Amino acid sequence: MENLSEIDVTELLRRAPKHGWCIVKLPEAFPFLRRGSDVDIFCHSIREFCDNILPCAVDVAERHSVQLLLNDVHVGRCHMDFIKEGSIELRIDLCDAAPPWTRVRLKETFMESVIYSAIPSTVPDRVGGSIQVRIPTAIDEAIIRYVEYAEYYWTGPDKLHHLRWLESQIPMQQRDAFFEKLHRYTALPSLQEQVDAKESRKAEDSALNGMDLLSLLFAKLGNRVRDPLGSVRLLKALLTRHRP
Repeated sequence: MENLSEIDVTELLRRAPKHGWCIVKLPEAFPFLRRGSDVDIFCHSIREFCDNILPCAVDVAERHSVQLLLNDVHVGRCHMDFIKEGSIELRIDLCDAAPPWTRVRLKETFMESVIYSAIPSTVPDRVGGSIQVRIPTAIDEAIIRYVEYAEYYWTGPDKLHHLRWLESQIPMQQRDAFFEKLHRYTALPSLQEQVDAKESRKAEDSALNGMDLLSLLFAKLGNRVRDPLGSVRLLKALLTRHRP
């Protein structure tokens, strides 16, 4: 593979705790990941996970002459980054608390449910062998992808690949179960959280000039060609958001 990361993530995962974690949004090319890729992991304890893999991570960083950085992004989330020449070679994105998304909130009990229900999966390593990891059930994976798609629908990078995954992996006969669990483990943010998020988005919007808005509009519409119904809602919302 072109631009293959030097870091073999399976070498690290072999030192991970035996239980209490799973890989979410497992990349299709895993473990043959491109430079700059990240591996998302839900775990019971970031500290326990790091304590287990850190000695190996230090050794891997030294062998490949890369820098190893640990960054506490916020409570419940930590990045373990392997940096080479100022760029991320590989990132392990660890969460032991539900992501603080602002549009639809995942309840804390969802994390426990995902990890408890995770299923073993045997995947190849990079030296001709294999390793067993745990991944969420299809419905749990779909919920994670759906909520992330909703979070970035208007203001961030498009996450259409999450919807495509849901459509391809969740057959119609499982959609009721998906929506039932989505409803059970999600909640709307509090009124104050919604106000804070709205003010934050307004501050970001105020930095955009007319050409930025046109670029945003055409970029979004370009990504919505395959979703014509969404294009109408998107255009209306954009015009409303940026009305003088």
